[in-house]
Amino acid sequence: MFDQQWPELQQGAVIRWDGEEEAERKTAWAALETYWIETPIKADERPEAVEVFVEADLSRHGLPTLIGVIDLVRAGGRIVDFKTTGKTPDAEKAAHLHESQTSCYSLLYRETTGPPGPPSSDRAAL
Repeated sequence: MFDQQWPELQQGAVIRWDGEEEAERKTAWAALETYWIETPIKADERPEAVEVFVEADLSRHGLPTLIGVIDLVRAGGRIVDFKTTGKTPDAEKAAHLHESQTSCYSLLYRETTGPPGPPSSDRAAL
């Protein structure tokens, strides 16, 4: 499926590979293999949403429209944002670096799905 989708997803895109396409394809495949090996998400878990475009009009607060694409929404509204890196990051530092983005995703999720229900103990901390 990966080999089939690779060229299809590039149709109409302007990509200057400069002879590096095969290396980039191998890097993308290696990232997928790492995900399959290391993810704590069970293969049979059904997501609420994958790669979902969301936006919220915040003009009533004197702010611009907030737009984002959430990588994954797990059951119970648990938002997952995948990051790639060449080395294992320090978990606390990574959370701090990305807290603005995940906070925005949390707001976008609530704006899209409606008012929050009662607190859920399995909801990911953002």
